[in-house]
Amino acid sequence: MSETENSEVFGISYSVILSSLVVGIVTWIFYDKIQFFGKLLIANLSWQFFSIFPILASLFYGRIPENRRLFSIGVQLTNKYLIGTKYIVRNQKYLEDDKACVIVSNHQSSLDGNFMVHLGNYKGSIVILKKSLLYFSGLLGLAFYCSGSIFVDRGNPETAKKSLNSAREEVVRKKLKPQFYAEGTRHMGKEMLPFKKGAFVMAIQAQIPILPVVASSYRHFYDKRKKVFKQGTVIVTCLPPIPTTGLTMGDLNDLIDRVWKQMQETIDNTTEEVENSL
Repeated sequence: MSETENSEVFGISYSVILSSLVVGIVTWIFYDKIQFFGKLLIANLSWQFFSIFPILASLFYGRIPENRRLFSIGVQLTNKYLIGTKYIVRNQKYLEDDKACVIVSNHQSSLDGNFMVHLGNYKGSIVILKKSLLYFSGLLGLAFYCSGSIFVDRGNPETAKKSLNSAREEVVRKKLKPQFYAEGTRHMGKEMLPFKKGAFVMAIQAQIPILPVVASSYRHFYDKRKKVFKQGTVIVTCLPPIPTTGLTMGDLNDLIDRVWKQMQETIDNTTEEVENSL
């Protein structure tokens, strides 16, 4: 038997077998981390790639929310077929009224934009974003700008206040539905953080309703600290609009408290429903 034959098994060299075993063992040990970073990479690349469509559409139609149509479809398909996250949207009818309102959502992670695109391009859809996203998020920031989103400088309270005052007038005039992440920062705890006041001030001053849009917890499939990102389901619930007609700034805290409790109860119920179905 030749030396070459001694170094092979079924025609495959020992070095190839050893390399395959090492790769298999490393993949098995670090599978969760590989999956985590791989899915985040796919998500971010899809947002950047599909951002091209709103930018191009704005050249023909101007800065309107409808420019995000192909962007939303592309991200939805990416979530379904490449990332493996299923989104179930309930009571979407509340978004279809041709009336101005302020949408308030919980904020768990950078993945929250994915559940918002599954709401579709409802009429008047715009997003209130921090100004830094316009400059430091690649094509995505430009795509949101080209879709009529409003950018606020959170680092400068006076400038932010002026931006929101200007936005309020535009919201009422054009019957827009600006969306706020009411907690103001990402949070994956069982309970939401206390809400910031900006969205509620705008709603009271404009005398337009608050429309809560709530996503169930991601905790059964996503954990940034442990680097876990598996297949999962998210229930997105649109709650009935909460009127602000007749309310004044003296009612602000009561309004915030009422909306927080309704949203937290919905998060608890839908999260339990998802986890019981696993």
